[in-house]
Amino acid sequence: MATRNPAHVAHCQCGAVEISAWGQPIMVNACYCDDCQTAAQRLAASANSGRASSVDGGTEFMVFRRDRIACTRGADRLQAMRLTAPSKRRIPARARKRLVAPSHG
Repeated sequence: MATRNPAHVAHCQCGAVEISAWGQPIMVNACYCDDCQTAAQRLAASANSGRASSVDGGTEFMVFRRDRIACTRGADRLQAMRLTAPSKRRIPARARKRLVAPSHG
């Protein structure tokens, strides 16, 4: 992993969890599948959470190479969130809020 400053940093609202990525994403996109829309609705309904999808209903996400993205703070606070078998999202366990845009895989 690169040691220079990350190109992208995402964090939860309280700042306890932070994800850093180095370099440019492989892809930036929005997903409109039922699973992503349901996840966005659940996250938006949780306390103090902002909108988790764009105005048109898409859930935006970035894809990075595994060796170019890391949880740089609060990894112990993450938990997997699965609505259906093929999807997995990582969100702060205590806050129940979106950390980064959902990713499939």
